[in-house]
Amino acid sequence: MELILLLVVPVIGMVVSFLPKREYSFLVLSGINLGIAVEILNLVLRKGGIFALSNYLFADSLSVLLILIITALTFLAGIYSIPYLKLEEVEEKDKTRYFFLLNAFVFSMLLTAVSNNLGILWVGIEATTLSTAFLVSFYKNPSSIEAGWKYLILCSVGIAFALFGVVILFFSAASSLGYEADALNWTNLMKAASSGGINVNLAKLAFAFVLIGFGTKMGLAPMHTWLPDAHSQAPSPVSALLSGVLLNCAAASILRVGNVLGAAGEKEIVSNLLIFFGALSVILAGLFLLKQKDYKRMLAFSSMEHMGLIAMSSGFGGIGIFAAMFHILNHALTKTLLFMSAGNVLSSLHTREIEKVRGLFKVMPVTAFLFGLGTLAITGTPPFSIFSSEFLIITSGFLTHHLLATLTAMAGLIMVFSGLGLHVTKMLFGEPSFEGNREVPFLQLIVPLFLLIIVLISGVYICQPIEELLNDIQNNVLRFV
Repeated sequence: MELILLLVVPVIGMVVSFLPKREYSFLVLSGINLGIAVEILNLVLRKGGIFALSNYLFADSLSVLLILIITALTFLAGIYSIPYLKLEEVEEKDKTRYFFLLNAFVFSMLLTAVSNNLGILWVGIEATTLSTAFLVSFYKNPSSIEAGWKYLILCSVGIAFALFGVVILFFSAASSLGYEADALNWTNLMKAASSGGINVNLAKLAFAFVLIGFGTKMGLAPMHTWLPDAHSQAPSPVSALLSGVLLNCAAASILRVGNVLGAAGEKEIVSNLLIFFGALSVILAGLFLLKQKDYKRMLAFSSMEHMGLIAMSSGFGGIGIFAAMFHILNHALTKTLLFMSAGNVLSSLHTREIEKVRGLFKVMPVTAFLFGLGTLAITGTPPFSIFSSEFLIITSGFLTHHLLATLTAMAGLIMVFSGLGLHVTKMLFGEPSFEGNREVPFLQLIVPLFLLIIVLISGVYICQPIEELLNDIQNNVLRFV
């Protein structure tokens, strides 16, 4: 029942987005969904997994991690959107479009998180593309429309590859599961793979297609080219959800399919591919970051780096799984903090160019404080939470003897730290490029401030339910990867 309610709430949100005070309705419904997510967390920790709709919907600890991130960040994005849209002087008809699409986006992400059936999961990922393409081009200027089209075309091509992978995976298990719709249920595929009931060669081919397809959506190199354009042109709350939430849904989808292949005894090929594309993404992100001129694109390439770390750490297996899941959570919180801080700068100064922003500490002191500390957090500086997960990732790489990939990632991390540090330092200090106090309203500051406190606390302390969740993912859900 809880899984169905989780999906019904954003559908109601799509309807009420046509009514007055839609922003407050969105906030209330997001709060309700966050409460449902907490209840699902309690159920999964007690029972190990819950099903709905004839087992087509399913939640285990990996699903719950995604659900918590989606609902919590959606609620915070709702709070932030109220002053943000007012400061951007968005008209009422455009607010209707914004909240309708935002609810559709949330519904499609939640659908991917709770889908047991890989066909439904694919539909959910494709639905995220359709809803967010219009959000990316929300402002209807030439740059945003171009970014929206680029995003739509590249991700649709990627998703087509993923569809081929899902179809091939279906046929790989058809001999044991039959040609029924539930043959694509992840739980059934895992049982078939564990008992030798799938064609391993077909499953390998399926994983290659899925990795390319969902890897495009995840932002892995070299399929990442849509990511900096889309993240830089979308409204800042949408950029935060694209980076902090959507990329994680694609990552989890890859791991689900990889886990089936791992259960069939082909762990090595999954591990090698994840490590290769992960390390490639980290090193390329570091190189691109050094020459960025747009601070929102800069943050987008940072997302590419962290997705690479998550893929690579998952490939390490063992404690690397725990580290990857912890990093998913840390990156989601920290990148949301940064995109909202960047949104404050853009709302006030109306430029995305790094060279045109100077002396933020003098014209926007609170935003500068949040942006500066958020940059330290995202680059893995202690005591922030990303330092903890990155330390675990590097440690797991050395423990599993993946020395080349680990050293490559470390080189990428150094470049990312240098690039982000150089660009953000220029923005924060020096003579102001704008006159007067340009600070945004308090409500637009409270959400990134709250997130900053959370990532600082979680750098030294993990609450027990989250620790149990991450341990269960490592020990029971992704044990074959």
